[in-house]
Amino acid sequence: MPVLDLEYRKLAAIMITDMAGYSDLARRDEEGALRALDLYRRIVRDAVASHGGTEVKTMGDGFLLEFPSALDAVRCAVQIQQRLRDLNAQRGPNEPIGVRIGVHLGEVIHKESDILGDGVNIAYRIEPLAEPGGIWLSEDVARQVEAKVAWPLRRLGTAELTGPSILIGIYRVVLPWEAPAAGEADAPSGRRCPRLILGLVAVCLILAVAAGSLWLTRGRGGRGLGPAGTAPLSPAKPMAPSGAPPAKTATAPTPGSAVPEAYRDYLAGRQIWADNAEPGGCKEAAAHFAEATQKDPRFAEAWAALARCYALMGAYGQSAPSDAFVKARAAAAKALSLDPQSAEALIALALVQGCHEGNWQEAGASMQKALSLASGSAYAHDAQAYWLALEGRAAESAAESAEAQKIDPVNRSLPLNAGYLALAAGDAPRALGLVAALASRSGTSPQALTLLARAQWASGNLAEASATLAGVPQPALLPPTFAVLSFLVRAPGGDAASASQALAALEQRAASGEHVSAALIAACHAAVGNRPQAQAWLERARTERSIELLFAHTWPELAPIRNDPALAPVLLNAGGG
Repeated sequence: MPVLDLEYRKLAAIMITDMAGYSDLARRDEEGALRALDLYRRIVRDAVASHGGTEVKTMGDGFLLEFPSALDAVRCAVQIQQRLRDLNAQRGPNEPIGVRIGVHLGEVIHKESDILGDGVNIAYRIEPLAEPGGIWLSEDVARQVEAKVAWPLRRLGTAELTGPSILIGIYRVVLPWEAPAAGEADAPSGRRCPRLILGLVAVCLILAVAAGSLWLTRGRGGRGLGPAGTAPLSPAKPMAPSGAPPAKTATAPTPGSAVPEAYRDYLAGRQIWADNAEPGGCKEAAAHFAEATQKDPRFAEAWAALARCYALMGAYGQSAPSDAFVKARAAAAKALSLDPQSAEALIALALVQGCHEGNWQEAGASMQKALSLASGSAYAHDAQAYWLALEGRAAESAAESAEAQKIDPVNRSLPLNAGYLALAAGDAPRALGLVAALASRSGTSPQALTLLARAQWASGNLAEASATLAGVPQPALLPPTFAVLSFLVRAPGGDAASASQALAALEQRAASGEHVSAALIAACHAAVGNRPQAQAWLERARTERSIELLFAHTWPELAPIRNDPALAPVLLNAGGG
């Protein structure tokens, strides 16, 4: 009797699971990868069977699963992540099995032993957005389960998914071992919850951008927020006491943009930010955010991201402070006019108020308001870590850095920040230990190697620092601060002719319009005994409001000035602590 090729439609919850990093693990340790894959498959199959689900098919290290209800699917997903977490505790920190899970509720077409249709396609496009260990849901699923599960749902924003091209709300399940952000424990689809500005919003809704569109591929790029988090606020000016959380507006804007082209530019900027910890990444991202604001002037998140980019460019010396901070203030003001509770814009504003304008009381108020809105954000914890480090509270700073990395474990910049923060706190030995471990994981990453050299030099290990710098790839592509560090490391043993040539090259870069910190050039002159030139450049640094002057009491590169009895008073008068 012939087998009938039956085809029918039904509403179902579709779950996609995928094991993160399996291909890389298989290349390093094929047997270990197969063991991990077997353990993961057992856990998934046991959970699916206990929640009435159906295994439609396996796809290498992934599953396509079907459930009769959204509630069954979400409960199953949580059980999977719970059992994987328990398993990882036994396997140890070097062998974690990280699984991404995406769930959507929609109509599917049953054909033979497979399921097809837009419902399946959307689930496929949600899963790659999740972080390892995470569960991300479509708005349709969230609406069905929000009042029926004990786990909070956190709204991340609106994604434009291709194939089919639709805008869809995305939620994340806050798992029992994760601390929910203040005010975000419940996130029903009809109510607004405060935005996660960096730890999740910076990584949400993006995997790869090509030819101006969001293509959700099976490849696994970085999902964290790119360049180092936020700049320190000077510990010499205490923060204002925290006030009560601001009242929420009655008519809050919807996350995202109704203009698809603007949203594509925004996602492109976030992708660059997430994947590019190299120099120039922040400027590239800013260009995309600026384009998004041109296409949709009411796109609050794009204005906030643009403000943050400009603030970081000023705070980290990528652009002249007088230019970058002015642009950051304007973009932050626009973002806050559209969304007064944008924590990302508030932190950018705090950087401008404190680092550039010296209004530390206003900066404190902006930062505290931001923290009250986004206590579950990696960006907010990273900002707080900077503050504590510069106050000399190294242990508390380290705890904040660890919390930021816990929230956003795939962000490649947060571990780098931990090393910078130890240096900012004046604890070179601790910084050396942190960045040595980071460099061993990051290989030839210019950022990791440069930071390692900086820590070695600050610890007095000049020979080691010189050897590390020699191994940094493509130094010509690095910002002027790399040239400054190279000069300072080699200056004590270099000959006068080569030192003069290197200094002249730095000054030429500044004269050509490239931003080179006047304070750092002053330190180079001081390192080779050019006191008059050092003093002249310090005066220029004060006029230009060089960001390094705020941290004169700890910034390693300023040590030649700080240790020179004739120049230390000038440095203090120029704005140092």
